[in-house]
Amino acid sequence: PFPIAIENLSRGGKTQIPYPSTEKQITDLAKILPKNTGLTIDIGHLLQDDIDVFAVLEKTSHRIYDIHLHDGKKGLAHLKLGDGNLNLKALIALLDKINYKGFVTIEVVGEKEIKDSWNLLKKTLNEN
Repeated sequence: PFPIAIENLSRGGKTQIPYPSTEKQITDLAKILPKNTGLTIDIGHLLQDDIDVFAVLEKTSHRIYDIHLHDGKKGLAHLKLGDGNLNLKALIALLDKINYKGFVTIEVVGEKEIKDSWNLLKKTLNEN
């Protein structure tokens, strides 16, 4: 069967009950997921809720199937890369350290924002 991933959500949503949304919920869920099931770690949602991105990635590295990559800061997500609190260079270094082999999905809103994010990501990858 195909792999299934559960995405962390932000507590900032108005019409949803977010789960998993805290570091503890995300890391606890990673421990009990059945075979062929993993996590989609949404970087911007973590930043929006002021959660330590690097701690979550390290604690759940063995169960991450996909990463939604966008910038964020307290209260805001889906920002283009470089417009929030994400240290992109450190993120790439950590993904190398944990030997991440899954997908990275750029998840920003707007054509210019996607192009700018893609260009910054390429530049940062070339620097490492």
